Amino acid sequence: MEAENLDREVVLDDGATVNFLKADKDIPLPYLSKEDPVRVGAQANFTSPVVLGFDHEKWRFQPTTRLTGDNAEAVQPTYFTDTRTDAPEAVGGQVSLASFNVLNYFTTTGDQLDGCQYYDDREGNHITVRGGCDARGAANAESLKRQETKIVTAINKLDASVVSLMEIENSAAFGKDRDDALSTLVKRLNEAAGTQKWDFVDSPAAVPTDEDVIRTALIYQPAEVAPQNESTILDDQDAFSNAREPLSQAFAPKDGTGEIEKDKTFVTISNHFKSKGTGSGPGNEDSGDGQGASNADRVKQSEALVGFAGDQQEATNSDLVYLLGDFNSYTQEDPMQVFYEAGYKDIAAEKTDESTYVYGSRTGSLDHVLALDASDEADGAGTGATAFDSVTGADVWNINSVESLALEYSRFNYNVSDLFAPDQFRASDHDPVVVGLFDSSDEGGDDDAGADAGDDADADGSNDHPGGKNAGKNGGKNGNHWGSRDGDHPGGKNAGKNGNFSSNGR
Repeated sequence: MEAENLDREVVLDDGATVNFLKADKDIPLPYLSKEDPVRVGAQANFTSPVVLGFDHEKWRFQPTTRLTGDNAEAVQPTYFTDTRTDAPEAVGGQVSLASFNVLNYFTTTGDQLDGCQYYDDREGNHITVRGGCDARGAANAESLKRQETKIVTAINKLDASVVSLMEIENSAAFGKDRDDALSTLVKRLNEAAGTQKWDFVDSPAAVPTDEDVIRTALIYQPAEVAPQNESTILDDQDAFSNAREPLSQAFAPKDGTGEIEKDKTFVTISNHFKSKGTGSGPGNEDSGDGQGASNADRVKQSEALVGFAGDQQEATNSDLVYLLGDFNSYTQEDPMQVFYEAGYKDIAAEKTDESTYVYGSRTGSLDHVLALDASDEADGAGTGATAFDSVTGADVWNINSVESLALEYSRFNYNVSDLFAPDQFRASDHDPVVVGLFDSSDEGGDDDAGADAGDDADADGSNDHPGGKNAGKNGGKNGNHWGSRDGDHPGGKNAGKNGNFSSNGR
């Protein structure tokens, strides 16, 4: 399949075949600008002749004159359909859930620590941390402000009742309260919203003794939902020694008068599994089957999560269980099969035809919201409707993965073109998944909502981050692209488009 993909591929080039991350940084980028986005999936419309040639092992369409951002009006041979949306599609429901990867949001910036190495802009200014210290995000307060602005804009426009966050700083690693960075992000969200719109789920008293410097978290809107009981972290050092431990919190929705509807209490569990870039031990080598390294570990993590979710289901006496986050597994891979066999359904795969990640011209979903599709009324648990039945709609809001890396805060001033905008586009490299719950006219939800929108059976690529990850749908393409670091893109590292940006993973 991958050979067929490569045989069909044609690159729209600029007449120069330059990697703008390494050269010609003072020449305005071709094709791409703040006013005219170029996104994966957009239609290219040719307006003037191009030259077909074969160079650097690929077929290419070249303009008849070298194209730059300066001469685009006269030279550019195409324009692209603008597929951006200002907000997610309406998903209905009384409340909503979403996942959001915040791209190594660290309020502990590199300049606060010793030994940090950096990615620099074209003038030598530090932008993001490259290594040498425990920080993974912005190099300084100025860069953090740019990152925060995009993340805050995106989450406020996402406007979900509960949001599962991945790749947020575990502030305990820096001698601070574990929730320090999380608290700062919520403060920024409320400042931008102009009201106390958001709150965060406090860390539980008991946390694992050996945690990563990044963590998962949950934020929510108190006007729409109320936490029930305390949060809980799965402390399984065997299964999650190389990943982020799942965080669980139950919520109950509020009705129009603000009353808490405890009979609709639902469980959310935020997740971030081991990446595909590295692996050791039996079953964790990259076997070449498209699932990358550490597949056995991710299967083990899925099995542990199913058990943990069952415990939370019993503790809350509710069958409304939702697993959210970055599972570093494409929709039909082995770790996902564990969930399906345990009675969970992938909501976005069932109700949309969209994907959450792009790498190397391949698309697929590493991010999922899974709903339990099983009910046990015999012992009095649940409301009679399953978690999946209660879903009113779903959307993958394509604001990140389909956008060029050049727009990311981590690439500020890499090119003379000013591509930074204080908007939601390329706030991260993963797209958020948003799901509506509880039909106001039918507490059982709409089991058929969006069912004919297609499934994600082909979104099964091969990899994930640090330096690249995807393969996926659009014909079931499998790519094998990943970087060297088991973690999670410090400054975002996707390969960009138009042949101008290649992966800069760590």
